Amino acid sequence: METKRTIITHVGTSALRCEALTERPSFEPRDLDRALQRELEPEDYDDLRQACREDLQEGLRETWGPHFKEADRRARSPAEIASLSLLNLTAEDQVVLLHPQSAGGAFCAELIALALQDSEIPSGLGYPKASKVTIAPVAGLRVTGDPRVDATAANLAAEFLARGVASYVAHVWEAYQGILPGGSLIFNITGSYKGLVPIARDVSLLLHGAGGRPVSCEVCYLFESGSELIRYPAFPIAARVSQDLLDDLERVSAEGGAGPELLKTRGEGEWAGLFERASETRLRLSAAGTVMRSLLPLLNQSL
Repeated sequence: METKRTIITHVGTSALRCEALTERPSFEPRDLDRALQRELEPEDYDDLRQACREDLQEGLRETWGPHFKEADRRARSPAEIASLSLLNLTAEDQVVLLHPQSAGGAFCAELIALALQDSEIPSGLGYPKASKVTIAPVAGLRVTGDPRVDATAANLAAEFLARGVASYVAHVWEAYQGILPGGSLIFNITGSYKGLVPIARDVSLLLHGAGGRPVSCEVCYLFESGSELIRYPAFPIAARVSQDLLDDLERVSAEGGAGPELLKTRGEGEWAGLFERASETRLRLSAAGTVMRSLLPLLNQSL
């Protein structure tokens, strides 16, 4: 899908917590929470899902009407809608909603997509409308509501590094390929898992003007219910990466770690940040290393 501007939007669960939905729900929110946490089949609680869809649409239609001030509209809305409202979306923009690999993440992305395409919500007061919306899960990104640091949390983190980073990069790359020359790629990091934030920044820096292709990149964030986005435009960087380094990144990834021989050559120096110690004698890829290993071969192929 060719476009001049694509907004990669991280989706969390704010749609289920926003005032536009929770003020007068026609369903029991705790029942929906339990169903989502248990990863039930959608048809097993379709009545709750449909009630939530309708309540949020009705709440947003009221919120973005003439009875609320501009700041209140954003404060009552899901974080994704609030932040997108400050990007002046047009019919030509593409919005890519990336969500955790969970029932809650998928449902919230669906809610945001429906809201962005709701023809009955007034658009004259700054509400974001988008006709080109795609939804994709970040495979390996699973977020638990359990705040304890235990084996489960450690396993989730390992799965994110093993699969989630590469999945995220693949989705961004697909969107990037469809941006026309002179276009822009925006990472809206307001919602979802904050561990994605440094990944988005790294990818934006690597893609900004890569290979002489005139596509600009930036990261943006809406702090609380502010009236302006905090924006971090990317800047040109010259990452001179040797084939030896790419081979080492691939080797460490494929083998699940590398022994003492690479520890000596890659454990220090300018690219040491791409690796981290798995033990006293072995290296593994860091999150930054996984980004580089996933993205740089794609860039090299496109040149």
